[in-house]
Amino acid sequence: MINRTQLNAYLNKLPSAISHDELAQHKHIIERSFFGVDLFSCESDVLAFVGTYTGLEILVAFYNCKPRAIIVIETNASKFKRIQDLLNKNPELKERVYLFDNFSNSEINELIGERHVSVRISLPAFSRTALEYVTAQWKLDHICGEFNQYDIDPLIVYRQCARAADTFFWRIQDQHQPLTGSRQKYEYEVSVVVPAYNISAYIDQCIESLANQSIESLEILVVDDGTPDDSGEKADAWAARYPGRVKVIHKANGGCATARNAGVSQAKGQYIGFVDGDDWCDLQMYEDLFRAAVMKNADISQCGYKEAYETGEIVKFPLDINLSRLDLLRERPTMWRRIYSAEMLKNKGISFPEHIRRFDDLPFQFETFLNARIIANIPFDYYYYRQGRLGQDISVRDDRLYVHFPIFDWIYSRNSDTFNYDEERKLFELELDVHFWAWSVIDEKFKDEYFKQVLAQIFVSKKILSKFDMLVIAKNKGRERFMFYLKLLKAKTF
Repeated sequence: MINRTQLNAYLNKLPSAISHDELAQHKHIIERSFFGVDLFSCESDVLAFVGTYTGLEILVAFYNCKPRAIIVIETNASKFKRIQDLLNKNPELKERVYLFDNFSNSEINELIGERHVSVRISLPAFSRTALEYVTAQWKLDHICGEFNQYDIDPLIVYRQCARAADTFFWRIQDQHQPLTGSRQKYEYEVSVVVPAYNISAYIDQCIESLANQSIESLEILVVDDGTPDDSGEKADAWAARYPGRVKVIHKANGGCATARNAGVSQAKGQYIGFVDGDDWCDLQMYEDLFRAAVMKNADISQCGYKEAYETGEIVKFPLDINLSRLDLLRERPTMWRRIYSAEMLKNKGISFPEHIRRFDDLPFQFETFLNARIIANIPFDYYYYRQGRLGQDISVRDDRLYVHFPIFDWIYSRNSDTFNYDEERKLFELELDVHFWAWSVIDEKFKDEYFKQVLAQIFVSKKILSKFDMLVIAKNKGRERFMFYLKLLKAKTF
């Protein structure tokens, strides 16, 4: 960190022609680490400045960082003259500061050789040519600077820097969120896991929509979960047609959770998505989800979806970006319209509970939403969720609805020790919604037993919320849920 006393001392070393306003602005940029903290702290052999401001950055690099060489490339004639004046006023700088007016000077590469470089490119000096030269020719520890998104697609900048630099930090003009990242350690940008079981009629459409995605760096992992039909053979045919892009994992039948976990264990993508084998995707889906994710340095990126009925009718469900993450989970727990950071899944030990045979995606979604630092949203309805007939009632109404109890047991056992009040409150809202819905639709002969299991779980599992807290929350969720909670509370009391 550069302190104010040091900066003030350096001001006297600058040429007198610099205006007070320009100097104050540049001093503020350095004090606030506008281009991140890594440029002046990475200890690279060489620091390079492509484009200059006042020259204050050169003084900081010379006296504070002490690299072997400081390379300055300034194509603007007046700014070039300013740096010349700086060097003449402070002759000691010439020991390690080298000034050039273009990239083509052969002395630059001679100075750098095999040394590692950290570079900052100013907004006026930024160009795609400059970026390509630096990332192709130099061994980069770090690159930072500023650019205008109307001059170059930020995703191009991200991809180029992820291939060439250990770390990067870019300011995008007129945007608050910086573009940051590190050297790509994954083989693919996105991996998509597709469980396959008895979906022969639909799997071709699904895989075709994935194989033809606009994103180039994509792997599709089709997991044949011991399917009795020819879904696995059809997936193999796609893998032969798209080697390296489509891969097939054949395994004994173990259920959807085991299939998804098998896919995740072999995924080599920076982000991981999941598609049901009877659904399909818009061809732009994963490119745009990845773009949104890296632009916000997000752990989850999500879009809207469409319900596609066999009659040809389409019902759109655009993403409501105003909902909180747990509100969104409670409204529509739909994991297949999202991509998830592979690093988050690994570091937090998040997987699908294999002992839960239905709705195993619910605990997965809750844990990912709970642990995600940032969630990126795009408004487009990119995912096609295949349905039967519009208005058709396909709800489960038997004892299979008891699956909700091991689901919430799983969530609480893995997360309750770290919950804060808001997190436990949101999970209680989700729990109340799920149990009220299930108790409302379940066949009459199962109602009493379902109610008893709710009663045994819903009060015992809370570590922060009191019964009164839950009463207030239930009251705010409407009369039906409030009366359901009162029924539970009365049964618990008596």
